Amino acid sequence: MALGKESDKSLATAFQDLRELKVDVAYPFLLALYHDYKNGVLSHEDFLSIIRLIESYVFRRAVCAIPTNSLNKTFATFYKVINKEKYLESIQVHFLNLPSYRRFPNDDEFKRELKVRDLYNFRSRSYWLRRLENDKRRERVEEFTIEHIMPQNENLSAKWREELGSDWQRIHKELLHTLGNLTLTRYNSRYSDRPFAEKRDIEDGFKHSPLYLNIGLGQCEKWDEAAIHARADRLAELAVQVWQAPSLPEEVLAVYRGQPENKTSYSLSDYPFLADGLHSRLLFDHLRDEIMRLDAGITQEVLKLYIAFKAETNFVDVVPQKSRLRLSLNMQFHELVDPKGIAKDVTNVGRWGNGDVEIGFSDLAQLPYIMGLIRQAFEKQMESALV
Repeated sequence: MALGKESDKSLATAFQDLRELKVDVAYPFLLALYHDYKNGVLSHEDFLSIIRLIESYVFRRAVCAIPTNSLNKTFATFYKVINKEKYLESIQVHFLNLPSYRRFPNDDEFKRELKVRDLYNFRSRSYWLRRLENDKRRERVEEFTIEHIMPQNENLSAKWREELGSDWQRIHKELLHTLGNLTLTRYNSRYSDRPFAEKRDIEDGFKHSPLYLNIGLGQCEKWDEAAIHARADRLAELAVQVWQAPSLPEEVLAVYRGQPENKTSYSLSDYPFLADGLHSRLLFDHLRDEIMRLDAGITQEVLKLYIAFKAETNFVDVVPQKSRLRLSLNMQFHELVDPKGIAKDVTNVGRWGNGDVEIGFSDLAQLPYIMGLIRQAFEKQMESALV
């Protein structure tokens, strides 16, 4: 790849970081940016910032387990939205406005997932450890090996079981491969199962480590669940600085949004059949909770005639009625797999809501089956949006 021959040190380093993440789908976009950079349209500083934003976008999404197949469409259309008079700013705005499964995970989502994700079996574990370490200083991390502070060995020694406490099996299972328990060391691997105090105090142990990742371990008296969580919190705060999300003042974002439409806002209180305590409200609350669990990017919009649940656009609309909810699935009727035959074909029938499928929801016992139908509409939208 042409970008691999870059002579500028800072750009070459950024390109190498992207290569480690294997972001092949972004290369055509990067080459277009590089062309603008070489022709003086895009400054060096802004180009570097954009590369780092792309890196953050891809890594945050990987940590948050957002499907990667949407990246192709995202980067294929990205260049078209750039305002070259405000190159970096327009890219930041576009990143901030990406919806649903194409979203740029915010700091809260990224930190939450980073602290619980299995990062040892993560596809780019050497990458994230190096980037975390070298954000503050430059160490030759290739001279170090990845280490579990709490050992991998399922047959933990009596000292380790005592250190972790009576719930040691759960702690070992849940936290072994997570951020708080992983680090880099230079000591011999034969020490890996030793008690924490020994691993801390031996030559090349945590107490004598030059690595930023190991700050605080030399002063830690015991390694238990609280210590693992505390270290994960510290490293997660560092991570949001290493892999930064775009941030712009509200007044700048307002310019890109343009004049707000004079739209009437609605709430659930505008629906008489959704008053507290009514049967339809009970159905709605349970349905909404299940729909929102499908994906973190799903949003609810209360409109005048129905309540819409959206990913890229509406995939299910809800019309509250006296004793039931009328659901419209935004898909063609023949595409729906409905073994019980509860759905109605409303193709070319005038009604409130989107799509050719109508379902009546009147009993909570129907919810699991109905959610299977709604999931089909959601997944159909995801698939079509990725083409």
